[in-house]
Amino acid sequence: AESLVDTDGDNDLMVDNFTIRPTPSEPYFSYTPTSINFGEVAHGVQIGPKYVTVTNNGGGNLNIKPDDLTLFGDNYQEFSYTFSEVNLGPGQSTNIPIYVTATTVGPISATLRITYNGNNYDVALSATGLPAGIVVIGTGTEDLSLPIEPAYGYSYSQSIFLQSDIQIANRYIDKISFYWYADVDATNSDEWTIYMANTDLTEFADENSWVTEGLTQVFSGQVDLSAGERWIEITLDTPFYHNNQNLIIAVDENTEGYYYDYYYDYYFYCTSTGAKGNRSILYRNDSTNPDPASPPTGTYSNYAITGYPNIKLEFEEAQ
Repeated sequence: AESLVDTDGDNDLMVDNFTIRPTPSEPYFSYTPTSINFGEVAHGVQIGPKYVTVTNNGGGNLNIKPDDLTLFGDNYQEFSYTFSEVNLGPGQSTNIPIYVTATTVGPISATLRITYNGNNYDVALSATGLPAGIVVIGTGTEDLSLPIEPAYGYSYSQSIFLQSDIQIANRYIDKISFYWYADVDATNSDEWTIYMANTDLTEFADENSWVTEGLTQVFSGQVDLSAGERWIEITLDTPFYHNNQNLIIAVDENTEGYYYDYYYDYYFYCTSTGAKGNRSILYRNDSTNPDPASPPTGTYSNYAITGYPNIKLEFEEAQ
């Protein structure tokens, strides 16, 4: 394409090499993604859904029946889906929800095959089954400044984890882990105090809605925040008894000073919840070290966050 602009006010637009391709009159099958990895998943708990999207990128009517879908592979019985017959017109799509319920410890895999018009379209499914008593919540990779903010001098956060995600009740938690990604060491952010509480709360009303009653200190000490990508495991000084309520985990970072470099990344992986409510609140400041017994409110350093840090909870063996 070429555009000519005349300073006298006469403008000409010239277009060449322009092709119009008609939409195919027959259905055209398209799907995404070609693989789904659920990551680490709790033992015996249905996780999901993740979705396979099928689209008719042609014309006519694209018909898919339940019999057109099959699961096969070494661990196919640990994956599942729900699907009813659909007829997709031009440009229409449907989502197929996929679940995993791991009963095997270690890597598991299977293939979802969709057959249409004599052709096979495969989706590779995988996950890692965790031993009983270990739960991972969160699969995102966002930086939400949780559970701490290394780029500030001090930070204090509280996050709510739902019992519907935990799925284990009336057991002691003896280890927790947060997933760390860092190009550099964060030694100015490695002195932590951690608190826990059982709660009926499902979200925080706003950035000032701190929970101060019922918190139990479970850890105080140094956390290894050296460079790398890994789970940062923390063995609790005092195992915490988790009942069948939701769980609050609060992290107070107390090391004076901070590290900031625009060219490096250093944060914990987090998962956003979108419009599902404030699952975390955060205070961060370069000079004020907040007191968990009476956290600051009504400041520009207070934040309500629709998300939470990815976490691994390890429970003691049932007695």
